[in-house]
Amino acid sequence: MNEDDPEKLVDPLWYDRVEPDVPPGALLNAAAYMLLLVMAGFRIAISVYWLPDTLWSRTIRRIARYRAARN
Repeated sequence: MNEDDPEKLVDPLWYDRVEPDVPPGALLNAAAYMLLLVMAGFRIAISVYWLPDTLWSRTIRRIARYRAARN
């Protein structure tokens, strides 16, 4: 793995994979992937939490544009 590799942004063990001597153990790999799953879960939960607000805002903007175009 190269130090300029963008994958290190999503791989919490990128610094262990750069070292050529001993790869990370199974427990460390499992912990890293669990961390990635938790982070993905938080991102999904946040997007679902804000979904009604986003849909309502889009609907209001469409109604406002429709009314402005009618007048």
